[in-house]
Amino acid sequence: KPFTQKFYGITYEVVDFSTPRIHEIRGFQDFPILCPTLAEPYVTTQQYLEFAALSEGQIVLDLGAYSGLTAIGFSKVVGRSGKVIALEPDPVNFQAACINVSRHEQINDLYNIALINHAASGSSKTIQFSSEGTMGSADIAIVGRGRGEVIEVCCETLAEIVDVNGLTKVDFVKMDIEGAEEEVLLGAEAFLRQFRPKVMVEPHVVLGVFSTDAVVRILQSYGYKVEIVRQFGVDLPLIQAEFALT
Repeated sequence: KPFTQKFYGITYEVVDFSTPRIHEIRGFQDFPILCPTLAEPYVTTQQYLEFAALSEGQIVLDLGAYSGLTAIGFSKVVGRSGKVIALEPDPVNFQAACINVSRHEQINDLYNIALINHAASGSSKTIQFSSEGTMGSADIAIVGRGRGEVIEVCCETLAEIVDVNGLTKVDFVKMDIEGAEEEVLLGAEAFLRQFRPKVMVEPHVVLGVFSTDAVVRILQSYGYKVEIVRQFGVDLPLIQAEFALT
């Protein structure tokens, strides 16, 4: 929530994102959200929802949950008979997500989000992870050292997420995983060909190169129709993909 501050006779509204704080999110009216640092723009969640066209009873994988706001948006649409499996590897982000999801459960009487403190990957392994408590927390193989506390994080493939949670279908996969998207997709061919979910990916810069082309190429090779669209609220594109029926 902004506070006012005067500089040289001009009044400004200032928002402090330096530490975890509760913020009122424009477009999300249910309750204020605890954000580890930057507040998530709910307009991006609305963009996911518009493309996914979710309905009661569907299953969503939310990879890179951050504060849990997007998972909450999915939860409200898929309802009591649906489920959201949300992965967030950063422990600071995960703690905030747990608090927000608990508030959502109390206020909206929905208990359909499973929060998991793991990272998505193309193989089952443990990685060294830069825990910053930000949207940019990531594998140090991608972002390097010196940005946050280096911790070990367990990884799950998309097939393992299905097995562990006993899922018989997956309808939508949202992927905002700070540069690990290419690796995850390379290890997910069998999963994607079997379940044929809609997929929406936020690409990132890895070793100086945007992952956009690689992500598009991989999804197309699995039989997906792919479109790159402008992301509202963030200066990054989104890749939306739907299985092309033949």
